[in-house]
Amino acid sequence: MGNFYIKPKIFYSVLKDYIYNSTIGTNRTQFQNIDAKIYGFDISGHYYFTDNFAFDYGVAYQRGKKDGNFEDKDLAEIPPLKANLGLSYEYEKSKFKAEVVAVDKWSKFDNSAKEQEIAGYAVTNLKYTQELFKHFELTLG
Repeated sequence: MGNFYIKPKIFYSVLKDYIYNSTIGTNRTQFQNIDAKIYGFDISGHYYFTDNFAFDYGVAYQRGKKDGNFEDKDLAEIPPLKANLGLSYEYEKSKFKAEVVAVDKWSKFDNSAKEQEIAGYAVTNLKYTQELFKHFELTLG
């Protein structure tokens, strides 16, 4: 179990007099102070198969809700569920990493802030890092 690491975090924040940009009418926006809540979790960690070969992971989720008499209760600019999985291999002064980042469909958005639904997606990242000198690396990816 010494090669396995997990770091879970849970949060709940109460926002008082949060400055928020709201749409009023059809095309007019104004800043106003609102009360809201943001909550969610984050889990990250890694597992070392050997001294050179490792697996890392993470998942994050947030929700934001406006308090009060609002037609749309969702808070703007709150990202959807996101997960990442990566494999890395280190040899001497070189490191290779392959990673997949997946993001869920953005369906909980603030329509009154002119946000809209965005489809989920996944991205694959490949990265190579070479230490050239002490405290100096070259990364390609």
